[in-house]
Amino acid sequence: MDISYYLKRPKASETSIFARVSYDGYQLKYYLTEKINPKNWNSKTQRAKQTENCKNHPEFNQRLKDISGDIQSVYWKYLKDHDNEIPQPDTFKTLLDKELKKIVPEKEKIKTLFGFFRDLITQTEKGGRVQPTTGKPYSKATLQIYNNTLNRLTAFQATRKRVIDFNTIDIDFYTDFT
Repeated sequence: MDISYYLKRPKASETSIFARVSYDGYQLKYYLTEKINPKNWNSKTQRAKQTENCKNHPEFNQRLKDISGDIQSVYWKYLKDHDNEIPQPDTFKTLLDKELKKIVPEKEKIKTLFGFFRDLITQTEKGGRVQPTTGKPYSKATLQIYNNTLNRLTAFQATRKRVIDFNTIDIDFYTDFT
C-alpha cells in the first residue's frame, strides 16, 4: 500500500489535503479534514515545512503520519474480516469516513421500528423491493397488509402507552398485542 499526500488547490491561500491511496491495483483519492497554506507545504516530502509561519508543523506532520497508520489499519481489518477480499474503492472510502471522520453511513444509522416499517412501505410502493423468488414487484394487497400492520402497531402503542421498538418486542409484547 502506498499513501501519498497532495494539495487540492496549490495556488489558494488555504487548501485541503487529499491522500492518494494505491493498493492492490486500485487507487483511491481521499480528502482529509486538514487544511494548510500551500506556502507551508513541501511537495517533495509531502509534509508541512518548518517555517516561521507554520509553528505547528510537528503536530500537523504527526497527524498525517497517524492518518497513514489509520488508513492501513482500516485496510488490514477489512482484509481480516472478509477472508482477504480486497475492498473496492467506494467500500474503502466508506470505511475511512467511518473511522477518520466519524461519519456513519445512512444505511447504518439506527432506525426505530416505525421508521424501518415506513421505509419498507415506501420502498415497496416505489418498486424498490421485489419478491426474491419471482423478481416481480409486491402486490397492492401486500402493501395494504403492511399499512394495516403499521396502523395497528401505532394504535396499540398509543392505547397501551407502551413504546414499541426493536428492543421492546418480546413475549410480553406478543401476548399483549395478540
